[in-house]
Amino acid sequence: MTIAMRGGVQLYEADCHLEYARLAQNEKDKARESLAKAKEMIEEMGYYRRDPEVLLVTNELELLEGDKESARKTLAAAKKKIDTVDCHRWDFEAAELEKRL
Repeated sequence: MTIAMRGGVQLYEADCHLEYARLAQNEKDKARESLAKAKEMIEEMGYYRRDPEVLLVTNELELLEGDKESARKTLAAAKKKIDTVDCHRWDFEAAELEKRL
């Protein structure tokens, strides 16, 4: 993260925030904070290729919080985004999350 921030490489900084959100799932406030920062940066930069990943991380947090109704909707939106950007590297993750619903 320090290198990304110092080097002005915001794309990598946004990616770091997404990964922090995943890693901090046991600390929901920190995870939500990192996810919010990633979303904000992605929106500001127009880095929409990460939209499916943002939705998948959101889905993971919703499942951890026990909000299966929201998780179903978020996962459906993530799958649609994956198809829209035609980047199926997240298919396995989406399938694993679907098993938890």
